[in-house]
Amino acid sequence: METLKFIARAALGVVLAIVLLPVFVWLGLAAIGASAAAIVLGTALTAWQLRKSQANTINL
Repeated sequence: METLKFIARAALGVVLAIVLLPVFVWLGLAAIGASAAAIVLGTALTAWQLRKSQANTINL
């Protein structure tokens, strides 16, 4: 009986791993996308601020 319980638990673990794998892949892709968006946005804002600062310095 214990062997049957062990096999059932192992099978349940395998099924849950297979079912949840796409969820974790999508979460990972979402995290990568969010970090890439933050990098691009931060770089763009920094470049804009630097250009603005240099333009103000030149006009003085």
